[in-house]
Amino acid sequence: MHPILFKPFGFAIYSYSLALLVAFIVGIALAVKIARSRGPTDAEFVQEVGMMGVIWGLLGGRVGWVLWEFGYYSSNPMEIFNLRAGGMTILGGIVVPIIALFIYFKRKGCGARDVLDVYAAPLLLGMAIGRFGCILHGCCFGKVCDPHFPLSLTYPDGSLTVPPPLGPRYASQFFETVADLALMAFIIWFIPRLKFAGQGIFIMLSGYGVIRFFNEMTRDDIKYIGPITLAQWVALGMFAFGVLGLLGVWGKPPIDNTWQKGFDGKAD
Repeated sequence: MHPILFKPFGFAIYSYSLALLVAFIVGIALAVKIARSRGPTDAEFVQEVGMMGVIWGLLGGRVGWVLWEFGYYSSNPMEIFNLRAGGMTILGGIVVPIIALFIYFKRKGCGARDVLDVYAAPLLLGMAIGRFGCILHGCCFGKVCDPHFPLSLTYPDGSLTVPPPLGPRYASQFFETVADLALMAFIIWFIPRLKFAGQGIFIMLSGYGVIRFFNEMTRDDIKYIGPITLAQWVALGMFAFGVLGLLGVWGKPPIDNTWQKGFDGKAD
């Protein structure tokens, strides 16, 4: 719709990049707030961990997109580094940072699941904001729908990635934004009620798995592997892993929030 918002001094400011920046800032701020609600917290350390997750998220999201559009990037390898023009996969941006933070804190001898519980809701908030960037960028668009469907989008001529017909199409990005925010709100409500470490991130994984599986049914930019799409296969894996975690199959470690003080034990 509006992939480039404006060009100060001839330098293009991309809507997708701006959405990502806002998502990172707001998401990390929410993580600090959640951590403080759970106990003594070194806010700077929580922010640093959040930035670590952001870096891994960008890497995972970008690698996922490059693999998704391998034909294009194999012919235009320098475009791999053009993040301002967009091109990320949310699934890669979820899975990679979760794995990276889990491994990092495990090696540090901290409760890795306690860390991930704090970032479960912020991750959903970041994804919800990022979907607005998708709308402006003209990606992750929905299928053509009935003209009378109340929640639809019609894209202008020249939209970056949307092929004709330009609309009306299901507002798939908006559907996911609303669902992500609802799941985020539930996790924030549930965090004080956790019975064991990891429940927060398991709810996020299983819940988002459901959201993504059904939202794929409204999307048009999809690739099938057998009877369902690639994203739906990943969503099913996330759902299964999260449900098994909630059932205690992966263990039920006690909650330990001491990591929030940082490795040197500081807290505000």
